[in-house]
Amino acid sequence: MTTVLVTGGAGFLGSHLVEGLLKQTDWNVVVWDKLTYAAEDGRLFEVVGALCNPRFSFYQMDLVTADYPHCTPEYIVHLAAETHVDRSILDPWPFIQSNIIGTYRMLEYARQQRTLKKFLYFSTDEVFGPAEEQPFSEWSRYNSSNPYSATKAAGEELALAWGNTHRLPVVISHCSNIFGEGQHEEKYIPKLVKSILGDKTVTIHADQNGDSGSRMYVYAGDVAQAIYLILKRGEIRQKYNIPGFEVSNEEMAYRVADILEKKVMCEKAYPFADRPGWDFRYSIVSKSLFELGWQPTPNFTDLLRQVVEHYAGSR
Repeated sequence: MTTVLVTGGAGFLGSHLVEGLLKQTDWNVVVWDKLTYAAEDGRLFEVVGALCNPRFSFYQMDLVTADYPHCTPEYIVHLAAETHVDRSILDPWPFIQSNIIGTYRMLEYARQQRTLKKFLYFSTDEVFGPAEEQPFSEWSRYNSSNPYSATKAAGEELALAWGNTHRLPVVISHCSNIFGEGQHEEKYIPKLVKSILGDKTVTIHADQNGDSGSRMYVYAGDVAQAIYLILKRGEIRQKYNIPGFEVSNEEMAYRVADILEKKVMCEKAYPFADRPGWDFRYSIVSKSLFELGWQPTPNFTDLLRQVVEHYAGSR
């Protein structure tokens, strides 16, 4: 039976991926996770029901220091990473450890696996830096603006090098901002819900002209489906962008407030005083992923309502 190893599988996206793989396939799913502040094995049990599934195995471990347990995977999905830009600015060392050294160790582990068909390195659209008029395609140049995106770009380059040097079957994805149920409250949408329900002022990052920055948003379940298609149909040493629906930071605040039927108090702030490395806009396009048959859930408004009501109901 096919085995897939998911690093970081107890995190937000990881739990959505594990749930999708257990429902959609007959594969064995193995998760390695350090269980940092942004991950918890309880999510896998309560939300996914994985811990009582005989096709699921979980190991708590630090990829940087651990002796890896025996596993013979056909697929490896390397999600494990430190991800928050603000945290990377305050203390970049954990990001260097996890996103670079942890990736190096996983690549070395992967090239010892004779059964391996594909190693998916899960990266971010932030490696391209701020988008101006034209969105970025899969092979656009890197222009990392903060320690987080720089460490993800470094991991990408390592993966490509191992693919070239050691013939490791590497594929890479760049994902836009993911949203969905179970996300840590430091992320923008759950943070908005908390602030708006608490009648707190929401700070909107804007440029020097007062224009709000924007991001692309893609639902976690759609990302999980993209990962599955890349594993099954993706080409070795190819990159796949996972785009979403573009929404300005200000518009998102008003959308969330409308769903909550609350008024939102916004203040605009030029972020470089308190958040160096801020990018005004991220935007990517993908041809290769759509050619695999991927389509995002079409009604973004309904998905956003579903997610916002989830956070509102859990408070």
